[in-house]
Amino acid sequence: MNPWQEHLKAYRKKNPSMSLKDAMKGASKTYKKKQKGGNAKLAREVYKKPSERGEVDGYKQVRGDKRSAVYEKNGKVIVALRGTDFRSGKDLKDDVVLASGLIKKTGRHKKDKRLVESAIKKYGKENVSITGHSLAGKLAKDIGRELGVRATT
Repeated sequence: MNPWQEHLKAYRKKNPSMSLKDAMKGASKTYKKKQKGGNAKLAREVYKKPSERGEVDGYKQVRGDKRSAVYEKNGKVIVALRGTDFRSGKDLKDDVVLASGLIKKTGRHKKDKRLVESAIKKYGKENVSITGHSLAGKLAKDIGRELGVRATT
């Protein structure tokens, strides 16, 4: 079940007398609000230079470079991966590789996977999730699936 389906199911459980059509309308409003917070904000924040990144919804950067950051709040960690920077030939090359289905063979995938593994080792798998947008969304989903951690895009 994808995150939208889970959200709709929970919404219908709270509103059992509502028609499916009305429940979908209501759930879409609260789902969009949910998507604008936390992980989506961190996925945007990681596009900034590491020195310019700030606290987001109480999450503080504890590690990061120009393509990724680890944010922590009360022992919960979100690894945020930056998507395509169109000024970067390396990112554009990775996008081409992504389209060919070979993204797991890139240095970017391997580096990001090591970062997530490091976070799991330090904080525990149950406390780690991954987020990303664009190219990083695909990386987040693949790495999340490989390592058994939640990934949102």
